[in-house]
Amino acid sequence: MEEREARLKKEWAFEILDESVPNQKEICFVSCAYGHDVKKLDRLIKLINKSPHVKFYLYTNLNDEQWKTPGWKKVITNFTYRRRITHSRYGKFLGWKNEEMQKNCDAIFYVDSSIRPRLDLQTLNDIAVSLHNTTYGFYQHVHKRSKSGIIREFGVIRQFKKDIDENINASIAWMETQPDYDPRSPLFLNQCMAYLPGSKTFQKVSTAFWERYSQELDSWRDQPLWAFMLHRYNITPDIFAQNHTELWEVPHPKKFGHNKHMYFSEDDVRMFDKPAVPIMQKKVESSDSSDEDDSSDEDGDASLQEAKTDPLVTGYINHTRIMEEREARLKKEWAFEILDESVPNQKEICFVSCAYGHDVKKLDRLIKLINKSPHVKFYLYTNLNDEQWKTPGWKKVITNFTYRRRITHSRYGKFLGWKNEEMQKNCDAIFYVDSSIRPRLDLQTLNDIAVSLHNTTYGFYQHVHKRSKSGIIREFGVIRQFKKDIDENINASIAWMETQPDYDPRSPLFLNQCMAYLPGSKTFQKVSTAFWERYSQELDSWRDQPLWAFMLHRYNITPDIFAQNHTELWEVPHPKKFGHNKHMYFSEEDVKF
Repeated sequence: MEEREARLKKEWAFEILDESVPNQKEICFVSCAYGHDVKKLDRLIKLINKSPHVKFYLYTNLNDEQWKTPGWKKVITNFTYRRRITHSRYGKFLGWKNEEMQKNCDAIFYVDSSIRPRLDLQTLNDIAVSLHNTTYGFYQHVHKRSKSGIIREFGVIRQFKKDIDENINASIAWMETQPDYDPRSPLFLNQCMAYLPGSKTFQKVSTAFWERYSQELDSWRDQPLWAFMLHRYNITPDIFAQNHTELWEVPHPKKFGHNKHMYFSEDDVRMFDKPAVPIMQKKVESSDSSDEDDSSDEDGDASLQEAKTDPLVTGYINHTRIMEEREARLKKEWAFEILDESVPNQKEICFVSCAYGHDVKKLDRLIKLINKSPHVKFYLYTNLNDEQWKTPGWKKVITNFTYRRRITHSRYGKFLGWKNEEMQKNCDAIFYVDSSIRPRLDLQTLNDIAVSLHNTTYGFYQHVHKRSKSGIIREFGVIRQFKKDIDENINASIAWMETQPDYDPRSPLFLNQCMAYLPGSKTFQKVSTAFWERYSQELDSWRDQPLWAFMLHRYNITPDIFAQNHTELWEVPHPKKFGHNKHMYFSEEDVKF
């Protein structure tokens, strides 16, 4: 599978096999590409479609003589909009108006032309089927800046030259005249969506969106206006069960056409006339600090400050290069850097991780800490003192449990870290992270999550597991297949659960490798205590995922979900870098403490 994925990525291809799938739906993909120079268009995915149940439609102005696109059925349009971008948004939001798709498509997947889908036929079909169980008949992903709202998005658009000031200002001015405008309206990703072509809600919102957008009076960016219309109609889309990166691959910015999607005048998006003068360079315009991108190191990186004032280069190119270099450095060092930034309403943040064993060389690689903030603390539950294992930046919580399994020791801090008196007293929010995982959050994002925990239903966040809808029983199958536990333990867990009257083998799964919670959350305390009462007996599986899902279902609790995708907040190491025989086990001896 890895070789196949590498081949498809190299070819920028999407392969759909002709598999046998129960309750097969008819799937339609829609994408859009407009322009007059094919070389300047985004790279369109290569199709290897072997299924008669999947169709691909491309909205474009270019016929087959001008641009050959094997596998795509073209929908040639002859709109008179002056902006090329407006042309490309019609199929995105109003593709459902196509009579052929209304008749023949059970579900429509819109994907930006530069994005490579990574779904197989079964996953596509599962999503299509599940759309009928959604509130409004369409799925989106949560935007990484969702909670910052429309006004923050306009700031980022301005900073990275995704539109011109005149248009951005016009959009804000118009929205501010609307009585239902909320600058903090949440954002949802528009680069990939799935919907039922007959969804009345999607039709209503997209029609209202188009009535304004197609006038070409203000910003050509669709993200803020779409968020505005969702808020106007009091609609929150259902969210894909899978993370964005599990379903779609976005190309590197250097592979984008259209000047890397940077714009300096209306000429850059004009459909029918070429730009009068090619734009080679543009001075960086000073901007308000509220327009900083989420990844910036305000006051923390001298080279970034220099880039902001460099008169000969664009802010986007410098900012991107510097941030990429910083991220590459941190990744190489497997480091987590927290700068001492000024953050409004600063909370006290605590990280918790666990590592147990007797041979340091066999432990997972612990992240290197570069912590410059007095508001963030790191606690490590372990059996190893400083003489045995030096862990700069981590405050150790040395335990002397008598559990026979090493894994049981490591789960105490994970689920019961809130019992620590020091953390109860000094931590506004606790982030648990497996010791092998590298956080990628800045102080502002950490603080935003800590603050938002108080607005959640139960006081804790998790990510949706990629096999969430397959449930506990499927998870046990994967555990067995990949040797994450031994058959004896797996069978014992299933046997015990089947004796419980509230057992549901399809109970949804949520990722346990990283969580955030309020130490005073009564719900988290109740569920984690119940979990521990069973888990600590060491009678069955040492994998915590199925039992945690069981306990959440027992208490009828669905965790609130992080607004950000898993990969935006955390980086998981390559499996070869795991300790403990790559976390594969063949007997109880493999986990004996």
